[in-house]
Amino acid sequence: MKEYLKEYNSYHILIEDELDILIIYHLLTKRNANIMLKVGWQEKVGDKSSYTRMDRVYVDVLLKPLATYLSHNLKSIRITGQVLRSSYTDLIGKKLGGDINVNDTIWIITDVDLSTFFSKRRERVGLGILILDITGYLVASISDHIHILLEKYIPYSDIQGSGLSEDIEEIRYLLSKMRRKGAYILGGFNTGVKFLVKKFAKYVDKVVYGDFNPDLSGILSLLKSKEIKELPNKYVKIVHLYDEVINKDRFKKVVYGYDEVDKGVRYGMVYEIIVLKSLILEKPDLIELIYNAYENCINIEIVELDDSIGRYISSLGGIIGFKY
Repeated sequence: MKEYLKEYNSYHILIEDELDILIIYHLLTKRNANIMLKVGWQEKVGDKSSYTRMDRVYVDVLLKPLATYLSHNLKSIRITGQVLRSSYTDLIGKKLGGDINVNDTIWIITDVDLSTFFSKRRERVGLGILILDITGYLVASISDHIHILLEKYIPYSDIQGSGLSEDIEEIRYLLSKMRRKGAYILGGFNTGVKFLVKKFAKYVDKVVYGDFNPDLSGILSLLKSKEIKELPNKYVKIVHLYDEVINKDRFKKVVYGYDEVDKGVRYGMVYEIIVLKSLILEKPDLIELIYNAYENCINIEIVELDDSIGRYISSLGGIIGFKY
């Protein structure tokens, strides 16, 4: 799949099923409603008048309204969604976005093209994080998920020695790269390493001192600090999701594992489920659970194993549900 994407600059997904006015009305009146549609794969190459038609690959997509752009006669609506099932496993969990035109061809453009279809800001990292304390460091980026780019444990006795000095240039490179993409860079420094601030000060937009561990808990603490309350909420959406999982778990408001979540969905005990993408590949029966969830207007989040929330969900069995 990755080699395929390198060969062509863009690809499109065409919804085959016609959308009638009832589905459009449903999307408009129930903003959080989930709509499942089957789509076909089509590869577009060159200008609009010529394209290469590839073999169709049907996938199931969970669609949710993103924003509406409507004329007085209801011409179109903008939507987004995630792929739940596909013979191309790399597509599973992918975000889709696009415009639905009533009584016209409906094109959904995958996240590979979102940057050009909506705006170039889509491809930017929303927020860059550097956390440095007496036990090591962490560099992370945040957009719609937390991605830890670099982390290392360093004994305090070596924090001023080769343990950090050999990594300084790599840290600076990652911070510079995120800034070039438009990221706002936060530096969280434990008060015990104030002497190291000058090594990174020009690479960050704001320095915050506090008790920040170089791990996910430190990111959460940094983003909750009073000094950065002016940050736009869009930068920390996934952080709030993770924080919600932690708090719900603490107060026994989370159900774990396929059997318990399935029971919660069937009996209306949960209002949101979070599923690990790899579990969908391993357990085909999970698709039926997801179908039941969207039919009952239960929110669904699909997360990857390579980000922090995904690793945490994996430790809880790969699927959890939030109870009322």
